[in-house]
Amino acid sequence: MSSIFETIDGNNPGREELKEILAELRRLKETDIRDVDPDSLVEISEVEIDTDLTLADRLIDYLKKVKNPYCYKIHGVVVKVNFTGKASIDDCLEEALFGGGSSKI
Repeated sequence: MSSIFETIDGNNPGREELKEILAELRRLKETDIRDVDPDSLVEISEVEIDTDLTLADRLIDYLKKVKNPYCYKIHGVVVKVNFTGKASIDDCLEEALFGGGSSKI
């Protein structure tokens, strides 16, 4: 099964595509680290960021490579990330792709 991230073009994501990305991120956020097979996780230290891409393309490329920005491995250690503060990862992604808050969706 292909991830929604695989189908998105960072240069021209539409509102419906963004809604799908945000829904997938919300689903991934709920990942229970106790239920994850460590061998299925991406080793983030091996993920390369192409700094020649636009910001939107870098974000999409990163999501494609890491598969779950909330749960991955760092040097073999399984990590579950939670974001705190005013802006969620969803807000940051939408701001980067569209320059607006989630109220515009």
